[in-house]
Amino acid sequence: MRSMLLAILSLKFLALVATAGGGRVVLDDSKPPLYGYAYGGTTTGGVEKRSGETFVAFHGDDGDWSGWTVGFDTLGLKGQRNKGGIVFQARGGKGGEKVLLGLLDAGSGGKDRNVQTQVDLPAYGTLTKEWQTFAIPFHDFPNKGRWWNAKARTEMEADFDWSHVVQFRLSGYRGANAKFLGPDGKYLVEFRNLEVRDSVAYFDRDAWWKAFRSDAPERNIFPAGDSIFRNSLLLQHDRGGSLSGTWTDIPGHGKTLELGYQFQNWTSASFTPRALEADWSRHNALALDLYTPRAVSALRIGVVDSGDEAWLAMIHASKGWSRVVVPFRDFERDPWWQPDDVVPNRRMDLGRVHSFSVSPMDAGLAGIVRIGRIALVNEQSTENHGSDSRPALLYDHLGYLPGSGKRFLVSGMTKQTSWALLDSNRRAVRQGDLTPLGVWSASGDTLAVGDFSGWTRPGRYRLAVGDSMTSEFVLSDTVYRGLSRSAVRAFSIQRCGIAMDSAWVGIWARRAGHPDTALPVEEVPGVRGKRDVHGGWYDAGDYGKYVVSGGIALWHLLSLQETWPGAFPDGSLSIPESGNGVGDLLDESRWELSWFARMQDRDGGVFFKVGPKSWDGSVLPEQSTQPRFVFGKSTSSTLYASAVFAQASRVWSKADPAFARDCRARAVRAWTWACRNPANPTPENGGGTGIYPEGPLDEARFWAAAELWLATGAKTYREDLSRLAPRVPFKSHAWWQDVGNLGWLSIARLGGKDVLAGTAREKIRMQADSILARMDASAGRVPDESFWWGSNDVELGCAVTLANAYMLDSKPEWRDAALEVLDYVLGRNVLGSSFVTGTGPGSPQHPHHRLFRAEGLPPFPGFLVGGPNSGHEDDVSKDVDGVRWNGEPPARSWRDDDRSYATNEIAVNWNASLAWVACWADHLERP
Repeated sequence: MRSMLLAILSLKFLALVATAGGGRVVLDDSKPPLYGYAYGGTTTGGVEKRSGETFVAFHGDDGDWSGWTVGFDTLGLKGQRNKGGIVFQARGGKGGEKVLLGLLDAGSGGKDRNVQTQVDLPAYGTLTKEWQTFAIPFHDFPNKGRWWNAKARTEMEADFDWSHVVQFRLSGYRGANAKFLGPDGKYLVEFRNLEVRDSVAYFDRDAWWKAFRSDAPERNIFPAGDSIFRNSLLLQHDRGGSLSGTWTDIPGHGKTLELGYQFQNWTSASFTPRALEADWSRHNALALDLYTPRAVSALRIGVVDSGDEAWLAMIHASKGWSRVVVPFRDFERDPWWQPDDVVPNRRMDLGRVHSFSVSPMDAGLAGIVRIGRIALVNEQSTENHGSDSRPALLYDHLGYLPGSGKRFLVSGMTKQTSWALLDSNRRAVRQGDLTPLGVWSASGDTLAVGDFSGWTRPGRYRLAVGDSMTSEFVLSDTVYRGLSRSAVRAFSIQRCGIAMDSAWVGIWARRAGHPDTALPVEEVPGVRGKRDVHGGWYDAGDYGKYVVSGGIALWHLLSLQETWPGAFPDGSLSIPESGNGVGDLLDESRWELSWFARMQDRDGGVFFKVGPKSWDGSVLPEQSTQPRFVFGKSTSSTLYASAVFAQASRVWSKADPAFARDCRARAVRAWTWACRNPANPTPENGGGTGIYPEGPLDEARFWAAAELWLATGAKTYREDLSRLAPRVPFKSHAWWQDVGNLGWLSIARLGGKDVLAGTAREKIRMQADSILARMDASAGRVPDESFWWGSNDVELGCAVTLANAYMLDSKPEWRDAALEVLDYVLGRNVLGSSFVTGTGPGSPQHPHHRLFRAEGLPPFPGFLVGGPNSGHEDDVSKDVDGVRWNGEPPARSWRDDDRSYATNEIAVNWNASLAWVACWADHLERP
């Protein structure tokens, strides 16, 4: 049951030993649960009796997220939060099952919004077929939890209420218990005798390493001069992969190990240094000398400690030779593998280390990495808290427009209250005072703002606060020109079914894949045969194609063309059609529009999406072997197509009148089909493609009617708009489920003196003022602090509203606020990272994108990644191919990691928002 998807929070790695102490019985034979319920697929559970024993049984469906919840009288645990814990007995049907333990409060997220906080049960012991006692300190449970927002179809973060705990939950995650399934296709976990203890001891790892002191000198542990150590090397890889190890002498680095690899899922080079002194307890970090020919290579370092508990840490090595220091406090308990019969204590015991390993993580790519030296070191912590900490300067990494607003942020407590603007010779040309903004609840940062809007002289500059200084940026009226071009050029990389020549895309050239010329249709009753649906854009980091997200992307690009028709003339984008006498933006849009036309059935309805039923691996398009299908024919996809066909008929009326007429006819046919089929649902299949469930259909109808009215002038569409308008509000931004804004924006710009156009313009002004007020109230100066999936698109959607308001009234506050949103995605955020590939220092290097990963190349410039996402849907406790989250606050929940699809994927609709805002900004100060 997908709507009951659980949030899995990452944990501190703390070991525990249960101790005697006062306790309260919550659940036993004499005190059964008040209620219980199961969720997820075919999951069942309840109170059962066997051999005279009474217990609660959880029969989990491993094919989907599943869980069993029991309710009890409200427990006030606030007093036990820092010293108490929960003790219970549990056993598995076969032994070894992996489940999560959760506590739910009475609804601190609001009415019917039970917040859940969780830990991973195998970290506290192994389930066997016999009853085992588990003792888990409340200290290990995060203070933040998640509740399910059914309307938004996502998990939301909220504080856990320790004073009103009302439920206990065991839950599983997809695929974790496949080998424990019984004949009924379920795994079994039973528990009983649930008790709250006033005292449960634990090991505080963070406090341990903070207090750690040692004067032990640096000591090399690899490589060793004797053959015994070299012979301990064990190379392992997945089926079909390869891993080789070659020992060579490298000048300046001595004896090195070169690992050559190619794999799809995993590989490992492990060592058992028992022939050496293996006591690591007098050091706090590992230092590795590494070589990689890639711009950046990801590696996983594994350690099996003296208690046979496995730990891991992720590192990144830069091109050439580099020294990487990995503090032991950064190692996490391995969530994928632990040695058989290990007795976990959740403490990294380094007195007698059994082994360590190095695992390349560039799956799908042939590559090498050289290991020159590994040493035990004592490194001082880089953390520096307090009033003397060095502040972080947060700014737009590209630069600023000379005649517009120019703000930057400072994060961190500092005695400095002033800033300086330095020219290219590092001479101060402007100074000012910082204005405190307070603590930003979304990130925990203490922020201040500096404003140098008064400086308008073009040039190259840096900002300085105390000892902190930015990299160089520019003040220029063309600062966003390259970004505007690259954001649109990124669409050509997403093209499906076409070979991309190096003349167009340079090193990103590739052969054609996914011809999609004869695909069967699924989830459309009565439709038979195969369809030619070649072309179009891949939607995101996967190889699916979707009308819904493609429709929103097309609106932005077509709106861009209507607003600035000369922005991308023929030859400006270096695409396959360059040189045909037609503007390149028109050609790029037509590539997707032509696919839309192939997705339209003879009756006018439009199929929903194209893709496989199982996710492709990290392979090039031409290497993909997954069968592909056409899925569904929904009212939403048909209305989205109707809207963009109508819009395209206007945009193409001069460049290609015949194509414009065809688009107009298709728009009308799609509208007619949607009227006859007002509630055809979106397809259910989501195995190898996104689901994109529909939003309010009135918004889609309003958008389509608006574009048809503006394209045809027909009275009937104007009447439909009058009927729909009261039910379609103008919101702060559009997104794939809520598209009413797109209709309102088109009406405001092209509706002339019609009363509805006046209403649209007033709605835009009012919403712009509301966005501006929210930014002024936000210490992070962002218009939206929800930080859901695709948060960068949400922020840029607000910028689209602000920019449209500015085009109506030229109010400087709206202009500068929209530019601040662009500043945010280009580096002026608490992470100090640009969220657009190829833009300044710290831009994303590892977006979740199968094509880039398979090519083994740095990402194509101009792609916007999703950005901070407090939902953490890609946590490894939910998806073993995901990442490990450590309780990061919402605005800091982003990883430049290609496994982090919830924060670091790309999508065509997101990129279209970036392209629109960048093009608007580029035209602000053009002569």
